[in-house]
Amino acid sequence: MEASIENFKLIHKAKDDKFDVEQLQNYNLTLQIGFRDFQLCIFDTKNMRCLLLEAYVFDNVTSPAELVNILENIWENHHLLLAGFWNTIKISFKNSKFTQVPLALFEKDAQVEYLSLNCHLDLNQEEVFYYQHLQCDTVTVFAADHQVLSWLKNTYPIAKLQIIHHTSSLLEGFLKHDDHAMGKTVHVYFQEKDLTVVATDNKRLLFINKFKIAREADFVKYVLLVLQQLALDQFTTKVIIRGHLTPQSDQFLDLHKFVKNLSFGGRPSFLKYGFVFDELPEYQYFDVYSTYLCD
Repeated sequence: MEASIENFKLIHKAKDDKFDVEQLQNYNLTLQIGFRDFQLCIFDTKNMRCLLLEAYVFDNVTSPAELVNILENIWENHHLLLAGFWNTIKISFKNSKFTQVPLALFEKDAQVEYLSLNCHLDLNQEEVFYYQHLQCDTVTVFAADHQVLSWLKNTYPIAKLQIIHHTSSLLEGFLKHDDHAMGKTVHVYFQEKDLTVVATDNKRLLFINKFKIAREADFVKYVLLVLQQLALDQFTTKVIIRGHLTPQSDQFLDLHKFVKNLSFGGRPSFLKYGFVFDELPEYQYFDVYSTYLCD
């Protein structure tokens, strides 16, 4: 499904017939926000079921003010997003301003210092948050834009917003999903120009980073660099692909020339889905679905 209104486009929508607008107070609303795209997802936490997913894309967003303007336009045309009486509301930010800190070394008062070592921070424009992971001994420290946060808080004045980073939902989902291999596994998540690579060894995080893809060959280059850095065999190490690739895409075919134990992953197995979700590729939107795990 595609629908274009002004400066954004709805590219995917799946709505379960079990969705009941009278039950919003029992549902979890997840909003995942980036500078090129936005997804919303609604979960029935009682039945562990995904009820609605919508995915939007937009172009030429160069500032938080422009992003807020697009979000306002989406909200104005969306009766569900205008509702304020959800059970929980989770906000997942997609950006490159994050770092991982071992739990044993983490100090709450040092969040800014941790993140400043990894990226430039403007504390007049950004707020710093942290998320302690449930399934491994690490803490994600990240930044979110103050202007976008203020708009969301004004939009949902009586709700307590849970702020997370999309790499946190990816990590929780990778470790929880039943295709997670015992032993060393590399998870690759690709969307447009962003490549996220996560390497795990059972429940232990070995590596996580985001890369900007400037040209097609960068995709293969960065995956191979991670394998080399971790001394992982490119013929035997299990590498699982998710995101906006297809088995026919050039990036996948090129990577398969060098990485032999390569496969596409599925949707999170800890959730239930109606048949309408079969219309979406199973390897897409894993980050949005996995926000369900982030408490």
